[in-house]
Amino acid sequence: MDHNKEIMKGNTFLHLVLTLFCNNNSWCIGLENVLDMHINKLIARNVEEILSQLGDIEKRYNSLGEDDESRLEKIVLNHMRKILLDDLRQITGFSSYYGYDIRVEPSVSLENSEAIT
Repeated sequence: MDHNKEIMKGNTFLHLVLTLFCNNNSWCIGLENVLDMHINKLIARNVEEILSQLGDIEKRYNSLGEDDESRLEKIVLNHMRKILLDDLRQITGFSSYYGYDIRVEPSVSLENSEAIT
């Protein structure tokens, strides 16, 4: 995940350089479009991965009982969930700031997310 964030930062820097120095040359515009597509795919892949992991955490959390071992695992799962939600906020903030669309079909039901918090 951190590797992908570094790639997005590098791609955004390259995008900025292209915007500043290309003066609307046709080859630069084409390169800019390819770069935008790559960043959008990377963002979508990261969001899909996070949503999938959140779904797995929710399923595991809901399957646990009330014994001491289960309570300990719930604490760990809750911490993992918070980390993933922070990652999701960072990605959506990055996307919003730089004007990228997030196009992911969520396959995760977060109806019971209240129980995890």
